[in-house]
Amino acid sequence: MKYEHVVNAVYNQPWAVLPSMYSTLLDLIAFRAAGNVLTEEEIQERIGAVAPRGQSRSGAVAVLPLGGVMSQRMNMMSAMSGGTSTELFGKMFNDAVNDPAISGIVMDIDSPGGSVFGVQELAQTIMDARGTKPIIAFANSMAASAAFWVAAAADEIVVTPGGQVGSIGVLTAHSDLSVALEAAGEKITLISAGKKKVDANPIEPLSPEAKVDLQATVDTYYASFVGAVARGRGVTPSAVRDGFGQGGMVGAVEAVKEKMADRIGTLETAISRAAGRGREGFAATSGFHQVGETTPKDWETTTSRSTDGTDGITWVQCSINAGQNLGRVLNDLIDERVTDNRSREDIIEEMAEAAGISPSTVRQILSGDINCPPIDRLEGFARVLRVPVKRLTDAAEEDGCDYSEGDSDGQEGRNDLDLRARRLELQELVG
Repeated sequence: MKYEHVVNAVYNQPWAVLPSMYSTLLDLIAFRAAGNVLTEEEIQERIGAVAPRGQSRSGAVAVLPLGGVMSQRMNMMSAMSGGTSTELFGKMFNDAVNDPAISGIVMDIDSPGGSVFGVQELAQTIMDARGTKPIIAFANSMAASAAFWVAAAADEIVVTPGGQVGSIGVLTAHSDLSVALEAAGEKITLISAGKKKVDANPIEPLSPEAKVDLQATVDTYYASFVGAVARGRGVTPSAVRDGFGQGGMVGAVEAVKEKMADRIGTLETAISRAAGRGREGFAATSGFHQVGETTPKDWETTTSRSTDGTDGITWVQCSINAGQNLGRVLNDLIDERVTDNRSREDIIEEMAEAAGISPSTVRQILSGDINCPPIDRLEGFARVLRVPVKRLTDAAEEDGCDYSEGDSDGQEGRNDLDLRARRLELQELVG
């Protein structure tokens, strides 16, 4: 049975990967070890392989794909899963950092994680590049375990509305084949030198001492994982251990609330943020600004049309965290009003109906991705939340918005930035 060299590729080594994917990998190894053979297509189907994506450019922004099962070096499994070699990705990343024609970088991530080998080095490479040019991690739609380890090193994390991030943890497994070998009439004797040379081998039961050593290895990598995420996200290690999904995956809204991500958006959102910020907004050693911080005044602001056709408005987006103060106030008010009979999602839907916009747009406002929403939207929110609208406009004005008196028909002005964006829109329409 040609087993040991195959099983060692997955067993007894630390992995930062979704448990479901790890289980699938173990099943594939056991299937192969039993003498069975799967075609490349069958392996791809079992592990949910993604089509390999190449590096691309959007203007002066480099979009670097990180997908599939991660490994330090490209191998058969990572190749067939549309996976990523951390070594090759690191080279691609460094090339983008050193290219003067590239002004920003987006890491387009869709990965369940993978082997821990090479992940710390890649995350550190990204951390070291902070301050050179904007680096945005985009969870499209999954940044799990090792992939989140890497994402946390970016200046900012954007997650798709239906995306997930997390799975902060490390695992490994030991396979004991002793009973199966005995049943098959096989007896293997290991000859070794060195006290721990044959610890955790698959033909003998796992000894208590070897189990302790495996646990210590897992704990060491977990501590490194937690520490790296804490540094990248600007929080304490205890905040990562006790929160951040506690090893599980969380959805987009919860990720923003837990500070595991900065905003909800699309790939276009990530690209525009990578392109719309100047180097002046970054510190020399780190470009990360924790959720809720004041936006540096010298960062550019950009305008963009809402992608939700039901809204029929043009929103103004500042370069980073522009609407975080309003978003924080709204989130706190919503949380205070959640009851057994009225969920957070119920309140968001009520706010959307009262403001005449979609629930997804409300979530964008809550995440701080939309700055300076029109006054009539805030009035709708205030009615649902039963607070004076001034409480919301005061919060928005701390984000740099300006809500002034309206025109002669009695309607309040939306704000100077939104009016300016509308004028530009009209100019484009009339040529």
